[in-house]
Amino acid sequence: MNSNTSRYLLAYLLWFVSIVLAFVNLLKWRSSAMIILGITSWDRYLEHALNQFGFLFLAILGLIIIVFTEFYYRTGVEKNQLFRRFFLITLIELILLTLADLAYVVGSIVLNFFAPQSLIILIVELLLCGVVFVLYRRTPPPMELSN
Repeated sequence: MNSNTSRYLLAYLLWFVSIVLAFVNLLKWRSSAMIILGITSWDRYLEHALNQFGFLFLAILGLIIIVFTEFYYRTGVEKNQLFRRFFLITLIELILLTLADLAYVVGSIVLNFFAPQSLIILIVELLLCGVVFVLYRRTPPPMELSN
């Protein structure tokens, strides 16, 4: 297998990792939204409608992310920036996942069903964000074209 083919294969493997993270984000944000809606005193029909439209919105956003990241990683291979781009997208996805878990923890405390495991998951996600941020900062930035 030549080097170019293996680089594109790696790009699609990293793309699959990003898709999985996007799907986990979708599920976690929906769960967190249900917890947040449980805190409110809104009508149950309004909550149901917000749940359904919110899931539709998140699914469309997930599809956009899937299409964008494929293009972003594929062009990253051409520009020799695959890992930098992967770390950036992964960092964004991990930050969104951490925010969703933070909303979940706060909501579970308010609704009196807090589980200590949620706090451990939140701490692990924060540590992962830190590791991915360091990896992103350590990858070389794109080369500037000189005139």
